[in-house]
Amino acid sequence: MIGRKLYYDNRNGDVVLHIPEKHHESAKDTTKEQDFEMYSVLQARNKDSINVIKLDYGEKRGDFQKAKSIHVNVDTDEIEFEFPNFEKPHTPRIEHLEQFENLSKDEQTLLGQSLTDAELENMRQGQKQSDLELRVLELEAK
Repeated sequence: MIGRKLYYDNRNGDVVLHIPEKHHESAKDTTKEQDFEMYSVLQARNKDSINVIKLDYGEKRGDFQKAKSIHVNVDTDEIEFEFPNFEKPHTPRIEHLEQFENLSKDEQTLLGQSLTDAELENMRQGQKQSDLELRVLELEAK
């Protein structure tokens, strides 16, 4: 299993190529030079103006799935995520908590299991999306 790679412009931190994780047993890691040969988006740039961040398999997976944009801080070489803001007003949140507290223990357990199931399905969908992105990148490389 191979972690994802982010190629970014070392002047402004814009991500120019995001290579997703590879979880296939036959997956092989590639070097920066090999990636420059395979991906036209890299070929169009000066190698000296592009840096790469390599992550371990699974590292920051949840952040990548939830983020609406990704940027690299060129001063620290740290990945910065921008997440959608789904904030709800506090009053409805309190009402939902009060409704939950009024449920029986069995109903709370069922509701908790439903939420867990929904979270698992969300993770499966994220993995399917990653698999599709990987397939597109593989097709582009050919």
